[in-house]
Parts: sequence; structure tokens; C-alpha cells
Amino acid sequence: MLFGSAVVVAMLLTGSASKPERSTTHLWLESEPRPTRVEDPRKPPIDLKSVKVMGASGVGAFIPVAPDIGIGVAWTTFRLTPTHRAAQLVLALRFRF
Repeated sequence: MLFGSAVVVAMLLTGSASKPERSTTHLWLESEPRPTRVEDPRKPPIDLKSVKVMGASGVGAFIPVAPDIGIGVAWTTFRLTPTHRAAQLVLALRFRF
């Protein structure tokens, strides 16, 4: 009985016993249209890319030389045993085909 009365008091304090009032206006109807994305044709001076080398994975920074070729440096790590990892610094040539 004590638990039942505590539930009733909690419902009355939170206001869940009264009917909720619904808003008739939608917020998205009153807002301004979203701005369009501006496309920048310039390429950034450095590309940061994910790198995979013979089972090792890491990240690399590449400087674009041509539209499909880049030269850079990558830091990769691979797992030797469940508790040991090896790291390597790799000079890389990146190309798209």
C-alpha cells in the first residue's frame, strides 16, 4: 500500500496525470532554408590518408604532385604477438588507378 501511494504521489508531482498539450505549429515550417554547400575547387596542400602496408595499418601525410600521384610519409604499426606491436616509418608513393 505504501508503494502504491508513492506511485500516485510521483505521478501527480510529475504532471503525467494531466493531458499533454500539443503544439499546432511545426518548427521546420517557420525556419529559413538551409544554406547550400560551397565547393572549393582548390586542393589542400597535404592529404591525410589511412595506410595499409603488408598487414600493418596507420596514417600517412601526402603532398599531391599530380592529380593521381602523391609523395609522403606514413607511420604504421602491426601486431607481432597479442602483447607486442612493432612500428615503422615508411616513405610512400601514393597513386590512384
